[in-house]
Amino acid sequence: MKRHDTSLQDIPWPNFESRKPQKGERAGTLPFISPEVLRQISMYNANQGRSKLEDFRHNSVHDLESFLWVLVHICLTRKGAGIDMIRDTGPRQLRDIIRDYFNAKEHILEDMKLRLFQTSDTFESDIIASFHPYFDSLKPLVRKWWARIRLAYRHHGNEYYHIHSHILRILNNALPTISRSDNDPGTVADIRHRKEQH
Repeated sequence: MKRHDTSLQDIPWPNFESRKPQKGERAGTLPFISPEVLRQISMYNANQGRSKLEDFRHNSVHDLESFLWVLVHICLTRKGAGIDMIRDTGPRQLRDIIRDYFNAKEHILEDMKLRLFQTSDTFESDIIASFHPYFDSLKPLVRKWWARIRLAYRHHGNEYYHIHSHILRILNNALPTISRSDNDPGTVADIRHRKEQH
């Protein structure tokens, strides 16, 4: 049976032009929630480039930012794929970064993540530079994803309303460049463990 390879061009994208996100109760896992969702305000006024209090709505950009934070957390706290790959967070700088961006109280998480959006080089110096070397091949992907999220928040244009297609393109372009871990001992052990448990 021939397997059909679906490219991005084959996927019909929904039209969100007339859709308005609804207000509702905030939901999510605290370490991965966007600072906009935590504060219930938009970070930028698209015309003036500054914070703006307005009738806040949770939307798909917030969800894709949360997904990025999950990936970043893995790159900071693990040393590879599979079982027993929790990273030693011995260096104080790494411990502080994990605490400040993921394990702190809500108001600190808000402040730290807002700072990342407001200072262009902080994401590189605090987050990317702290990845475990095993995840070096993911750095270009994470940089592009972060840049797209920042752009979507700052300018509610094409990037904002078509954020899914932009992130999918970034992911698909990155897949061939990411190191495979099929022969990695941790991955092999993890696959074996999953099969035994299943």
